[in-house]
Amino acid sequence: QREELQNVTKSSKETSSLSAEEKVKKIYVDREEERRLFREMISGRTPIHILLMEAEKGMGKTILLDQFWQISEGFKRARVDFKDPSYTMGKILGEIRDQYGRQSFPIFHTECRSVLSQFGHDVTHSALICPAIDVRLTKISGDELRNYQRLITNAFLADLETIREKDQPVVMLFDNFQKASVSTKTWITELLIDEIRRYPWLVCVVTGRERPLIPASDSSWCLQHTLQPLSVEHRKEYIQKVKITQNEELVTFITKHSRGNPLILQQLVQTLLEE
Repeated sequence: QREELQNVTKSSKETSSLSAEEKVKKIYVDREEERRLFREMISGRTPIHILLMEAEKGMGKTILLDQFWQISEGFKRARVDFKDPSYTMGKILGEIRDQYGRQSFPIFHTECRSVLSQFGHDVTHSALICPAIDVRLTKISGDELRNYQRLITNAFLADLETIREKDQPVVMLFDNFQKASVSTKTWITELLIDEIRRYPWLVCVVTGRERPLIPASDSSWCLQHTLQPLSVEHRKEYIQKVKITQNEELVTFITKHSRGNPLILQQLVQTLLEE
């Protein structure tokens, strides 16, 4: 087996300048159903326009978001990764705003300045508005905080409606929801997503090892989805595409021990390629 692997590896290196790691990372299988659903969402062929997706580590959530990003090329789109747990409402909206185009958010800026003025704080430069909002809102809590958050969020969405191109969707993607702070998760779940419901042209996807918790009794307006392990057929398809081996015993070993987890499958194949 080792000799066979060495021969295959030698052949692969001669025909490609990619490293073993680069090679296996550029090969994907399955997730056709998720991509089909996303295409239906951005085309308006389904009334569902909010997808809340969870999966354990290594199941390919981020890679799938990469594919959603590619599929939505040509539309107004923005993407935020909660890899930094310090993300707050202001920072998140500021990042999304800048991806869409900062100059396109006059309603949002006006509302933020109005809120800041109530705290005796004036901000002229738009780049400073979102950090200032985060600082000021830390001084309040409860219903007062929620009211201000709602005003600002609605102003932001109102601007999105004005920059939307005719009959075209606006796309908003979020990754690593599990890393967000408790307060940020609350704002996203109870306010942002709830407001997005009113905008059928706004396609929103939230992914992570956990997802926003929407009561089952009130979830018909969104899709709560769990990424499943790759089937045995798709695992074998991946091995075939990588062209690592034709040895059935080795294929069976990789197929079984990957447990359908794309990351584990990738790591097993990469280890064998590097031998």
